[in-house]
Amino acid sequence: MEVTRFAIAMVLVAACGKSERGGVKKETEPTPTTEAPPVAAKIDPACEAKVKELAPWLAQHEVETASREIDFGYTLAVIDRLPSPVAQVIDTVFVTPKNIAIYDASEANHVGGLGENAKQEEVEAKLAAAFAQKPDPKKDRDAAPADTLRIDIDRDATWTDAARVLAAVQKAGYKTATLVFTATSKLAAPAGLPAQITDDQASTKAMERTRELKKKCAAWDDVVFKHKTLPNKADDARSMGADVAAAIGACNCAVDPDEVRALAWTESHWHQARVRVGVPITLGEGAKLIELPGATTWTAASEQILAAAPEGSAPPAIAFVAK
Repeated sequence: MEVTRFAIAMVLVAACGKSERGGVKKETEPTPTTEAPPVAAKIDPACEAKVKELAPWLAQHEVETASREIDFGYTLAVIDRLPSPVAQVIDTVFVTPKNIAIYDASEANHVGGLGENAKQEEVEAKLAAAFAQKPDPKKDRDAAPADTLRIDIDRDATWTDAARVLAAVQKAGYKTATLVFTATSKLAAPAGLPAQITDDQASTKAMERTRELKKKCAAWDDVVFKHKTLPNKADDARSMGADVAAAIGACNCAVDPDEVRALAWTESHWHQARVRVGVPITLGEGAKLIELPGATTWTAASEQILAAAPEGSAPPAIAFVAK
């Protein structure tokens, strides 16, 4: 099974462990609402009010948690878009001021690269080799299509490197790409908790406390087994959040929804993790040219990229040109 960068990080910093979601995947269903489904008829009004508040918060929290990754040798530019999970089992290019690294989807350990002075023919050859390695969907159903890849560009990388990498990506045969950024969370931290958890033991203690509370609410404990997995990761995360809120309502708030919220936040918001969002683009004829001086940093270029790829729109055809 593919080992993702986030999963590796969780081994290294166990205090940042994520919620266990074992069980067998089941048939998919249409995307659910983020509101909690109806709960027990005799639910206490105070409990019902808390569950209604908890449901959308948990839904968004699950989406953001699913999007969290740790920076490994780079820092991505921050953009004002909500977090959303991006593919990890996918061909990937990393561009930093001192390195260009390319890995096909089968390479779990992202180590090494071509260096900061990589020749264009080296970049093109490496990308062609990655493109030739077709993923086997039977072995890994999370693998992205063979003609797409993700591109992670350090905030201080130059426009020259971004442009030559994108040109090589298209030459290799890729049809689409996802430019990955650090997103901006709009989710409020529970009262009394910081935006980032720096206590090494806090996440572990939160997980232990969650296990204890689930003994008081069997419906919550059963969510992981009864949850209907959806093919889209963001939809699935929202569905999980709604399922948890509904379960707490079903046991008439035998556990305090406010404590559930605080525990979820503490468990997931390890300070080294960053929320991500992808900006998908297409490659090929008819591309809009974004032309900038070669020394422009990726962060400075982001505004034009986002203007060319509005949030929620179909992926535009874009090409980069360095002056």
